[in-house]
Amino acid sequence: MRVRTVLGYSLIEAMIAALVVAIGFLGLTQIQSQFLGSTQHANTYTEAMNFAQAKLEDLRNYATRSEFENLSGGHDTCDPKESASPCQGLGLSLERHWSISPCPNAVDCKQLTAEVRWGENNEHVVLTTLVSGVEPVQSGVLLD
Repeated sequence: MRVRTVLGYSLIEAMIAALVVAIGFLGLTQIQSQFLGSTQHANTYTEAMNFAQAKLEDLRNYATRSEFENLSGGHDTCDPKESASPCQGLGLSLERHWSISPCPNAVDCKQLTAEVRWGENNEHVVLTTLVSGVEPVQSGVLLD
């Protein structure tokens, strides 16, 4: 009696191998789409932080004591449809609110808070800083 040895793969083995490879590719595409979503969220978060920081820097740029006393809160939006908009590449608008309040201690300063909101999930960032009431011209004076 002769024993025949069969070389190669059966159809079932080839189909199982193709299924394993297909499942692997599906997993890779899902991970890639999650990475892309995370990158977009990080870009939006960064732009929102920059938008809030720009307002805080704008509020810090007072030149006289009267300008410091007249600092007030408000709100505005960043529309991505405008040509010179800082959020032009995001595809969604950012809504910025800022408030000014006295410092929590007795020091002559104000607390500036800028909050930026976006998206359907009401995502937001909040930045807070303190600004001294000393006029910028006098802040560089050396005391003897």
